[in-house]
Amino acid sequence: MSDTFCTMRQLGADFGVSSHFIGRVLKEMGLRTTDGQPSCRAQENGLVKLAVGPQPWIPLWLWHKERTTALLEEAGFEAVSSVAEDDS
Repeated sequence: MSDTFCTMRQLGADFGVSSHFIGRVLKEMGLRTTDGQPSCRAQENGLVKLAVGPQPWIPLWLWHKERTTALLEEAGFEAVSSVAEDDS
């Protein structure tokens, strides 16, 4: 398993949706709190890590790409790349 982390924007691009949509879904799954921070569950399961972004005073949470993608797919979402591969 890769230890690649990415932003919600990058996750959204993989699923053909916005980062805001991904954020709402992660909240519904209990992985983000109502104020948009990663939940204790997300942190305890290694789904997120804190990084220094372009504005160091604003927390930048990165999401574990493989694990988060797997959870989104289990919830019924399909990555755009998977759809494109099926059409080939």
